[in-house]
Amino acid sequence: MSEYQYYEWQTVDRLLTGAEQDAVSQLSSHIDVTASQAVVTYDWSDFKHDPRKVLARYFDAHLYFANWGTRILMFRFPAGWLDEALVAPCLVEDMIQLSTEGKSRILEFSFEEEPEWDNFEGELSGLVGLRNDLLGGDYRCLYLGWLKALSLLSKVEQNGLEEPPVPAGLAKLTPALRHFADFFHLDPHLIKSAAAASPAQAATVSDAALRKAIRTLTRAEGDDYLLRLLQGETGLSHTLRRRLQSEVKAPLRPAGGGRTAEELFSGARRAKRQDAERKAAEAEKRRIAALEKLAQKEEQTWQTVEAQLAERHWTYHAKAIEQLQQLRDLADHRKTRADFNRRLKTLRERHKERASIMKRLAEARLVSGV
Repeated sequence: MSEYQYYEWQTVDRLLTGAEQDAVSQLSSHIDVTASQAVVTYDWSDFKHDPRKVLARYFDAHLYFANWGTRILMFRFPAGWLDEALVAPCLVEDMIQLSTEGKSRILEFSFEEEPEWDNFEGELSGLVGLRNDLLGGDYRCLYLGWLKALSLLSKVEQNGLEEPPVPAGLAKLTPALRHFADFFHLDPHLIKSAAAASPAQAATVSDAALRKAIRTLTRAEGDDYLLRLLQGETGLSHTLRRRLQSEVKAPLRPAGGGRTAEELFSGARRAKRQDAERKAAEAEKRRIAALEKLAQKEEQTWQTVEAQLAERHWTYHAKAIEQLQQLRDLADHRKTRADFNRRLKTLRERHKERASIMKRLAEARLVSGV
């Protein structure tokens, strides 16, 4: 099986100029470039440039996948755009890192797992919105990344890792956050365990509240923001929102945290057990409903079984055996197994000279009195 690597970059705040597209196109003979995206795949080869430098110079988000188990997601932020005091508690050495590349800060999620010997088509479009979430103060993806890192550490390392503050809204993930969890194979039961300490997501700031906050700007400030808007300043909306944040109700900050790894994993085991019990109960409910439906045509089903066993082809016999098993389950449900056994005994007597049918009945444990 060949090695396979997938690289993808995307812009968020702007489009690449024609000259930038030409420059990116020169990075690899395998690369496909548009004004908002670059994609390159390799079999038995490698990208000859540092993906971080490409990200910092041209793009806002990067995704990497290798079928030997490596998965990486990176976001670029201009210096000062992130509240790094809130980011820091979620950083984990070699797995979740915040670094400097030129004038940019790079937030990187990098995890090594079991090999996946299938090709991969990029899913960065479903993840890139998390960058704006972070800029808006939603740090749930960072916490989910921390959970993933926790699950990959040894018990000794887990015991030395302190749970960061728990963000609001873990019990109700957005599509992008679910995509993040799926991409990094994060155990949903571990998420549910962590969500037990997560408050509900705060309501978004209303337009009315923003209008009120805007009125607090001085005329000089307002004119300055309008000029910068006309000049096409990248990320101006994020800058203005941060300026207005002190004037409106601040979003609910992460709180709590401090649980041990064992507490989180114990909660995950409990959630997994509860999930299994719920699914089993639902399956049993469906089974009972199917049996009640079968009861309405029980006699017709016996007649169908007789007709199928009279045929000479094994596919008819297989269908007959399946229906006999359903009739047996119905008998057990209605506590009429003795009647079923009598009818089964008659059927077996009728076909006792047909070895293949008798063998199938025995393999299905369709024996009178069993």
